[in-house]
Amino acid sequence: MEKVEYMTTVDIPLDVMWDFLKNFDNWAPMIKGYENHEKIDEKKSVWMIRGKFGAFSRLTKFDNNITEWIERERVAFELTGVNEPVTGYGSVNLKPGEAFNSSQISAELGFDAGGALGPLINRLVKPWVSTVAEELVEKLVAAINPQDFQSVHWQQQ
Repeated sequence: MEKVEYMTTVDIPLDVMWDFLKNFDNWAPMIKGYENHEKIDEKKSVWMIRGKFGAFSRLTKFDNNITEWIERERVAFELTGVNEPVTGYGSVNLKPGEAFNSSQISAELGFDAGGALGPLINRLVKPWVSTVAEELVEKLVAAINPQDFQSVHWQQQ
């Protein structure tokens, strides 16, 4: 499974970050390729995501299940393709920053395409998944506090 992580530290208090993050309706639309989502209950939703990989574009419907919800720390989820043989997972993580009233925020994402074209799709998707993680964190920070966005630390695994 292709896995990437994008992390940064911002001058935004952890509580302010969590108040926004705790409702995924706030941040689901910030995911690259987002078309829409339907909330089934507090832990289940259906997402429509359009992936563009070079000349290819594909709209995929995902069942999204929240697998972990740790107050002021982490939201993790698993994705299962409804109309495509794909699976994935993701998390948005918060930690107190070293400076007063700062926070560290990261997004970790993994994606795996199955089927006969899975290996080819996985090679094409890795750069896209990296961009998804980066853009999600940047959009979250901008939505919460558009004035403060510090330098970024990139970590790819």
